[in-house]
Amino acid sequence: MQAPGSFMPKIQRDDRSRLQDMLHAARVAQAFVDSADREAVESNVVLQSGLAKLIQDIGEAANRVSSDFQTRHSDLPWRDMIDMRNHLVHVYTDIDFDVLWKTAVDDLPPLISQLESILSIEDTKHESC
Repeated sequence: MQAPGSFMPKIQRDDRSRLQDMLHAARVAQAFVDSADREAVESNVVLQSGLAKLIQDIGEAANRVSSDFQTRHSDLPWRDMIDMRNHLVHVYTDIDFDVLWKTAVDDLPPLISQLESILSIEDTKHESC
């Protein structure tokens, strides 16, 4: 069986693109929790899986951001995002919904603000070159 996506050409992505991916996933997850109450998500495995996948995507993109960029923007919780991704991927049968929900509700709003700010600064730098 051929791996999904293996037939597609590899696209080289830069740090800015990875941050945009993180921001997109965080915004979708934020909209997700804003539109559904905790009980609805907790009682629906499809909704839980969707939320977990979005948070996993944030960590996956964070893991692919260069170490140089991570060092320059050390105020972002790189290690936490990557560790959450690893937990969701490797301990998939024992995901603590309380932690997942808390991450979405408490951690994503400030992350979104930080990513928007960094991307704005990076865009300004890019335009001045």
